[in-house]
Amino acid sequence: MLNIKVIHSAEKVSINPQDSGFSHGFALFETLLVEGGQLFFWARHWERLFKSAQFLELDVFLIDQEALVLEAIIALNKTQGAAPYALKLSLMPSLKGATLYIYTRGLEAENLPIRLSLNTVHPINEKAPLAGLKTHNYMENIWLLKEARAQGFDDYLRIDTQMRISETCIGNIFFVREGLIKTPSTASGVLPGVIRSIVLESEIVEACEIVEEDLTTMSAAFMTNSLRHISLVSEINTKKATFNFENTPANRRLIDQIESHLLVAQKSESIQLSVV
Repeated sequence: MLNIKVIHSAEKVSINPQDSGFSHGFALFETLLVEGGQLFFWARHWERLFKSAQFLELDVFLIDQEALVLEAIIALNKTQGAAPYALKLSLMPSLKGATLYIYTRGLEAENLPIRLSLNTVHPINEKAPLAGLKTHNYMENIWLLKEARAQGFDDYLRIDTQMRISETCIGNIFFVREGLIKTPSTASGVLPGVIRSIVLESEIVEACEIVEEDLTTMSAAFMTNSLRHISLVSEINTKKATFNFENTPANRRLIDQIESHLLVAQKSESIQLSVV
């Protein structure tokens, strides 16, 4: 049985410390953007949550629940102000079934453009059983993000155990090279982000293997995630060199194509939660 629990601002909830979601991080989450009363890319997020739940044998709790979850989100949105916010879904099994927690948080101010540091000390295990799943075992990402920012960067660019470039702590990475856009393939252990999936539907984008040496051939870079959508990267710092990326007209035209592609998808795949 699925318990849908909406957590309003300043509200507190009780969680049994014996539940594996609390004691082991055995839970899944999704983060969605709500802006102007619109919920972006709901179907894609729900599909990813369901597929991840299938892997963890939790999908039985989500079957035929989508409409009820949307009703709860619409009700929660009525209590929010006009400012955009992050909508959070957390699926947590318990001794009596599972609970889907629905709650919100504000958006973090973005420091643009993004400066990255290549971290080769703590590689992603691309063969880990949970690679590619968005679980509550997220402490490593947050710890490394904190470390990167303490060093004056916005995020780390991470590699896998085969020294292939993978992703940042909180987003997917894309590069521009010779009129095409490249992004690391899922073989490198990336979390297949929702915005990444949309960008990959463009004919000028391909997923492939990318290594540190390839940075010398890249003319531009950008990050994606569900809250920021597209953020330009101005610099990637490595132990060998610092790569600076210029927003040239040619690069700008390519990235504009991606932004236009994303905007079309956004208009067709958004759910209007309220009249603004």
